[in-house]
Amino acid sequence: MLRERLADDYAKILFYLRNLGFICAYEAVKVCLENVPKVLEKCELYSKSITKYESSHQEAVSIIEESCTGEHKRLVDVVNGGLDAADIGLISSKLHELLEIFRTFGKAAEVLCIVFFERIIAAEVIERVIKKVTGLSHVNVTYITGSNSAVGGLSPKAQNVALESLHSGKVNLLFSTDVVEEGYQVPKCSCVIYFDLPKTVCSYVQSPGQVHRKDS
Repeated sequence: MLRERLADDYAKILFYLRNLGFICAYEAVKVCLENVPKVLEKCELYSKSITKYESSHQEAVSIIEESCTGEHKRLVDVVNGGLDAADIGLISSKLHELLEIFRTFGKAAEVLCIVFFERIIAAEVIERVIKKVTGLSHVNVTYITGSNSAVGGLSPKAQNVALESLHSGKVNLLFSTDVVEEGYQVPKCSCVIYFDLPKTVCSYVQSPGQVHRKDS
């Protein structure tokens, strides 16, 4: 069980390194550490396994920190550094472009945007990164994944909380997999972005239906 979970965690971390850069990989490892199973059983073997599981993630943190030469500690400065951060791999050029689009948005009341991701893990970690970036205070983020998604999907209660915050105006930027296209009720948006290309013609055709605000 733990071996499979560790393999899954490493697959996610490698995905971030290859597609989003060191900063997102660093955040991904921290998510994994936050979700380390609790030792509730008085079993020495299980306890040792948990300890090794946690230490392997701590080692991954150390490796990324050394690779970033301490830049992860200046996340705001690095991301705001623009193309320099992308050039040295701290963020991917694709993520850099997404952040630049967010910077062009007007006041919070004027923005309601959906960003579609193919993979759940991208939505979760990029959300964490954006919340730490200065210059994006007008952007409030939430995400949904669909309760029937693979490992990492949100519970129905969490989905409802996210959607309620969107309808109430508490957040204006929704990260989602394609579940929004499958029946979730969301307000009409001012902007729809596909971080990953639509997987089907139907998805591409449906996207304009989400955009009905003035000057969208």
